[in-house]
Amino acid sequence: MALTLREALKFGGLFGSTVIAGGEGLDRPVENVSVLEIADSSISKWVEKNQLYVTSFYAIRDNIPQQKIVIETLYNNGCCGLILCNVGICMQNIDAEVIAYCNSVDFPLIQARADVSYMEILTPIINELFVSSEILPPVRSDDADSLLDIIINEEKTEDVLSRFNKKLGRCISYYDIFGQLLYSDAGREEVDWEISYINDNFNQILYLCSKRGFALIEGEKGTKVFALIRSQRNLFGLLVTDLMASENPEETLVHKLVIPCALLLGRRDRMADYRERVEAEFVTDLITGNFASEESAQQRAAELNFNRDSIDRMIIVNVNTFHRTPDKKQQADMRLFIKNTLMPQVNHIVRSSGEKNWCVFRSDIVLVFIDSKESNVSVDVLSEKLRKVFADASLKLSVSLGISRPIAGAKGIPVGYAEAYKAAILGRETYGAEKIILYDQVWFYSQIHEMSKAEETKSATDWMLGPLKEYDSAHGTELVQTLKCLLYNSGNVQKTAAELFIHKNTMLQRKNKIVDLLGYSPFEMPHLLNFLIALGVMDAEHVKWYKDSMMY
Repeated sequence: MALTLREALKFGGLFGSTVIAGGEGLDRPVENVSVLEIADSSISKWVEKNQLYVTSFYAIRDNIPQQKIVIETLYNNGCCGLILCNVGICMQNIDAEVIAYCNSVDFPLIQARADVSYMEILTPIINELFVSSEILPPVRSDDADSLLDIIINEEKTEDVLSRFNKKLGRCISYYDIFGQLLYSDAGREEVDWEISYINDNFNQILYLCSKRGFALIEGEKGTKVFALIRSQRNLFGLLVTDLMASENPEETLVHKLVIPCALLLGRRDRMADYRERVEAEFVTDLITGNFASEESAQQRAAELNFNRDSIDRMIIVNVNTFHRTPDKKQQADMRLFIKNTLMPQVNHIVRSSGEKNWCVFRSDIVLVFIDSKESNVSVDVLSEKLRKVFADASLKLSVSLGISRPIAGAKGIPVGYAEAYKAAILGRETYGAEKIILYDQVWFYSQIHEMSKAEETKSATDWMLGPLKEYDSAHGTELVQTLKCLLYNSGNVQKTAAELFIHKNTMLQRKNKIVDLLGYSPFEMPHLLNFLIALGVMDAEHVKWYKDSMMY
């Protein structure tokens, strides 16, 4: 029985959704599901009949006429419905005109729960549509048995897949569920075509393969076999190969290879999860220097193929977008995107710059450990390459990068981490986002933040600014803020007046009042330096992101 939108609303990420309009059309079949990124009528070129789309309408959240054009295009091309996510976050509400149109043509418009992510909606439907619960067992043959023997006797996934191909005597490409190439011995041009085709048509491939487990698709140099690598309830990826003359791919390829591949990639996923946990625990101890013994530290580093003693510099890529995205589900999706899409690029850049370099993604930062003596590029050039990975990504993530001072191997890593972290965070607040900041550039700001913790510093600051604070409190004025703006604008009266939205003459009156209350001019040395530091201390006390102790 075909899956209907009414049935899809009963499970997974769509459970608890609200049917805003078009309820009479809920019994339409759902044959595919995808994310709608393009927000104009050009989608008519590739929208499939009975396709369900998920979107936040981010690009056109305030453009009601354009929303109607998109929905009309979906309806006219046979789309079975539209799921709106993040209503109240990206788009404040659904316009009455949009609702009226959907009701007039019985086009289902669904509002997803605010806490649900795209992946939570897509994955259960994909599993329901494309992962059969009645997978045929592999054909019992010498070939099948020998493939299983290869899995048992080989450690590396690439080595196993290479031996699979040699055993079967053909070129086969293997891809994970994110379209990343795992292994191929096909030519470069063929692989490039496969990668491009999979990235552009992944959902369509799943649909075509849903009934028999494979599909025949015309490539640039002949017919290709695309087969799902799957178990009863999990999809692990795809394999792609040329169709041989007079071949029945179901008998000669799918039954022989898909199940062994599913076992292999299932093992690979479990090993990847295990390595990720081991890596996370190791990095936490590494940046705090919290090892039971030096012998234990060396052994754990060796297991991860990491040379602690060669590290002499650290870079931290802080993903600012996490701080601007309070929704936990959206953050989870963002981490998945960084982990599966961006980190392979980051790893390639870091590793190709030096064999002993190493990097890891945790929470909202990427930690990069550098052997600058043997690296092929300078630390600042490498940092710019990393910045571009995030800036050029489809999500256009905002990042700030911090670079530590030179450090002395393993024992200096905790210090290097603290310096790089402070450079990224203090640099963002001092110089702005999207910058690459050396620790030396924020050293004095760092010291001011450390000073702000001391009670005697607060006492001195209150004494210096006391006359202005008391006057502000008694008369409802803003002399402290005026002083700060004047000092930060190098005493430029006209610029400060414009910034505070007051007349130039009013600004001059305030400036004179400040000098009168203090009894001296804070705009001249040595008073100027004292007040800059005092105002910096005052800022440090109110900056929310600043932490009294580094959180590892």
